[in-house]
Amino acid sequence: MEVNVTPVRDKKNARKRKANPLEWKRAKEKMLRYSLHSLPVYPTCGHKTKAFQCALLTMLEIRTFQEKFCSDKKKLVQDNFILQFCKAEKVMHYRPKNGKHGKKLFQKKFCILSLQKTRVLVCKNALMGILGITRRRIDTVINNFVRTSFPPNKNREGDRKMETYSERKK
Repeated sequence: MEVNVTPVRDKKNARKRKANPLEWKRAKEKMLRYSLHSLPVYPTCGHKTKAFQCALLTMLEIRTFQEKFCSDKKKLVQDNFILQFCKAEKVMHYRPKNGKHGKKLFQKKFCILSLQKTRVLVCKNALMGILGITRRRIDTVINNFVRTSFPPNKNREGDRKMETYSERKK
């Protein structure tokens, strides 16, 4: 008894479709959330001091910096990019203006990579306008890094049940 079985040549013509997570609605929304929304905004603050050199930036430098930030549309990669160009330093002197506010633990410094591969210090508003992100996202990334001293990681994936019931299994 002969059985003629013809193999399927194209995967598209097979009966069972393979799962493609990049085509799912939730994945598309996530990609849109962390993709480029608008062109970068040139800093209007006009800083040209030792602390900040926002006015010395060219539009080409700003555009290339934003393209590097948005090249990967994953949140973890973008958060690590933010940490590369932000620095939290311990405050040396505590000089309160009035007694209402508590002591600042650290001071944040922000910089941008220029075309000559040097870091140019900028203010927070300039960084927010260039990257097109909110103040809250920058603060959250830096505060979590200072608090835990670990880079950002995924907290919502993985096998949670194995961790929960591993003690019962023994």
